[in-house]
Amino acid sequence: PALIAFGAFVIGALFVFLVTLFVDTKRAFLLWRSSKQLKREEVLRERYGQALEQMMKGNVKQAKEAFAKILDKEPRHFASYLSLANLHHLEGAYAEAIDLLIKARTIDAENLELLFDLVKNYVAVNDYPLALETLNHILERDPANREALRKKRDLYLKQGNWSEAY
Repeated sequence: PALIAFGAFVIGALFVFLVTLFVDTKRAFLLWRSSKQLKREEVLRERYGQALEQMMKGNVKQAKEAFAKILDKEPRHFASYLSLANLHHLEGAYAEAIDLLIKARTIDAENLELLFDLVKNYVAVNDYPLALETLNHILERDPANREALRKKRDLYLKQGNWSEAY
């Protein structure tokens, strides 16, 4: 009986040791992975800040290259899409801006800044039906959005559609 009790004790201790070892290993792995993700996000944030700095200095070419590198590394970086699209808009490359904004729309389809930027670029290329469709999408979500209503009215005035503008 003493040998059986001692054997049960050793087996129990071994079991507790293995479970503890497994739990600690899992925790260490998760901690390592999360710290790696945090470092990656920090590098991404730093690169984005540098790209914004180049944009604010007026170095459009360097800023565009920096945003493109960010998007190569992290294709789901929403803010880089918006910033790069704004740079293209400022240069008059509206089609490229629209392409970037459509890609960004796959990440966050309901972002108001994105939707208003799309409207701005659609108007720039005289694609009023798509601009109105985008504004209607905004107004479906928020029927009292004054900016969307104002832009919709202005589009109707630009088209000479006075009854709709009214």
